[in-house]
Amino acid sequence: MKRFRGYVLLGGTIIAVLAKTPAAPLQDSPPTLVIEEVVEARALEHERRVPTLNASSIAKQFGTAAIPEWEKYLDHEDGRTRANARFGIAQIGKRSDDVQLRRNLLTQLVKSSLEDSQLDGKIAHLFGFRPGDATDEVRRLLLERLNAPGESGAKLRYEPAVIQATGRLVIREAIPRLKELRALEPVDGNEKNPFRGRWAMLALARMGDSKAIQDTIATLENIEDGQQRTMNLGYLSIIHQPEAVEHLKKYLFSDTVYPTEAADLPAIRDQDYAYWALISMLVVPKDVTYTNFREWIGAQKS
Repeated sequence: MKRFRGYVLLGGTIIAVLAKTPAAPLQDSPPTLVIEEVVEARALEHERRVPTLNASSIAKQFGTAAIPEWEKYLDHEDGRTRANARFGIAQIGKRSDDVQLRRNLLTQLVKSSLEDSQLDGKIAHLFGFRPGDATDEVRRLLLERLNAPGESGAKLRYEPAVIQATGRLVIREAIPRLKELRALEPVDGNEKNPFRGRWAMLALARMGDSKAIQDTIATLENIEDGQQRTMNLGYLSIIHQPEAVEHLKKYLFSDTVYPTEAADLPAIRDQDYAYWALISMLVVPKDVTYTNFREWIGAQKS
């Protein structure tokens, strides 16, 4: 079993660096003790990566039995702990084949998020849920928040977390408001991450808006630094559109490699980032894994 060091979805970006250090196994103990240890580790800044890995393992080992244990932390005084609890619950929900359970958990998570005074764009708990999991209540809650006026009498309220949620859950009733919010977004983005601050563009692209899809691909290709461009490929996975899949093929079949400065980290490859973007959209065959995908690529080329 390998631990993937640096595979983090940050606003949709897949930061991919593989490390061959073994993942620590879960203890043979009830979910209460395991989750307590995860929460304690989360409080340590340098251990921020641990809970994400353990939340997934907890979901696999304990399933729904862990939900009540995570729920204990939804009202915790620390905002990061609350966010971690939502993430832990989501790992269980998104793996379930029980449609009603997924819907119930998504409703709970959206309510908890919108009531959180430290929302701050943290919607990792929504990754993996499907548009069909959004109940009428979820749609209503997100639309009400999206359409709420801004502070100090401003007409619009720009909340990245809410914008991303409406896009990922494909709430089409939000399109008119998203177009208004899109007009507020910067023309030139951050040099390393030009997608940050362009959440309405990504949400509209996710819903099939042709102009937003074109803008998303152009935003990627306008990144001058090749390594940074590759590291932002994950944003194309957010929009789940055929145009994104076709564009990613260029990188999937590329042999470009960018060496890293750190000696203990492998080089950054176009193929790696394209693979993880495509697999997150479930367009790579199930029998293709990280260990054999280069052979699969070679077969597609021939």
